[in-house]
Amino acid sequence: MRATASGMMPSPALQYANPAAERSIARLCRQMRALDDWLTGEAAALLQAATVPGGYDVTVLRRAEGPVLDAALHALVSPVRDAEEKYISLLHFLVLKGEGAVQLTPDVNYKIQDGLLVCLTREGSQTLPAPPQPFEPGDFYLPGGYFVKFQVVKYEDFLKNQPIFKKDLNCCADCAKIQGNAILRTRQPGDFFRPAGRHLRKTLKKYYNELGIPQAERPLLPLLADGSEVLWLWGCGFAEGCAPDEYTHEVLTVRTEKNRGGITLMYSMDNDIDHILVSEDALKAKVNELGAQISRDYAGKDMLLVSILKGSVVFMADLMRAVQIPCAIDFMVVSSYGGANTSSTGLVKIIKDLDADLTGRDVLIVEDILDTGITLSKLVPVLKMRNPGSVKICTILSKPSRRMADIEPDYCGFEVPDEFVVGYGLDYDEKYRNLPYVGVLKPEVYSGE
Repeated sequence: MRATASGMMPSPALQYANPAAERSIARLCRQMRALDDWLTGEAAALLQAATVPGGYDVTVLRRAEGPVLDAALHALVSPVRDAEEKYISLLHFLVLKGEGAVQLTPDVNYKIQDGLLVCLTREGSQTLPAPPQPFEPGDFYLPGGYFVKFQVVKYEDFLKNQPIFKKDLNCCADCAKIQGNAILRTRQPGDFFRPAGRHLRKTLKKYYNELGIPQAERPLLPLLADGSEVLWLWGCGFAEGCAPDEYTHEVLTVRTEKNRGGITLMYSMDNDIDHILVSEDALKAKVNELGAQISRDYAGKDMLLVSILKGSVVFMADLMRAVQIPCAIDFMVVSSYGGANTSSTGLVKIIKDLDADLTGRDVLIVEDILDTGITLSKLVPVLKMRNPGSVKICTILSKPSRRMADIEPDYCGFEVPDEFVVGYGLDYDEKYRNLPYVGVLKPEVYSGE
């Protein structure tokens, strides 16, 4: 039995009573989706028309049909709290009455003031997201210091003026594929995203969790959506299926910057990053988790943390402070890479050896990333020959798809895909170690093109 467009399976009894039930249900689902898309677009247009310095013109809001006004108020409420029906009704009554206030959270309330619907926040409370607005190419300065520039260019000109790499195609889109009622907004309940190249669909909440995006940042992150489908997402690019192809005539390009207090935070290093893989907050949380686990496992033991320089220096500094039991530290410089070379030679050279005697001690090797595993597969046997009590490995990142040696970490922060990652101690040609996050380097940076 085939499912309807809603994904629901009509019951045999219903089909017997009405053979056309399946078609009727599918038609109803399409109509409801079309109605929802229309309401979303009309609500965004209403807020755009009503927007004035300091708030929203109540006179303009009152002219809207009831369902459109409710959809617009829903868009205002949903970034602040769950858009329950009672809050929409209260705000609707507020607009029609032309006076009064509605408290949404202890820090946020909406009030009619001098003919405007204004949002008042307690001093020090979180910045509120920008209202939804119909998408069009141009410059957008959004709350929280977010700047987005959308530009349409001919594909042939784009190809002439900018090198194109396969991994960069999520940074531009085929204009013909960005159709419908596209809205520039922030997250809403029910949003979903199809990450480019992954061939899957995720709710936006789950995708934010996967990326480790801090809760405080999520309400402000700009996105481009058609209904509940996210077409473009800040820091992640365009969705699956939006990339240019041989039939493309015009492309939509995006440039982003993040500012706070008028100070640009996207420094030159950040401009070399395609996207953030593991956020600063996610790293902090994971290091604390690893520190707690290691403290339990090594309680009562003579533990020695061995940092493999240079890459692990940032992780080592954070991890040793997260460990809550006595421990000693030492350092080694071991190399199987050279300069800008990005592939392992398979040869391990000890440039700086340990100062400590390992006899009877429980050694925990601290690494930035376990990649091919060749370096550690050669180093671990060397350390075991020095009569330690044990030798184990702790790495903040692991690339299992790249593994060439039979070795795995005992403690691991994050498994990452086979991409060129930098930051949090990891480098490219001795650069980018000081980035507070782990990001994927743009191919043109290391390709020389």
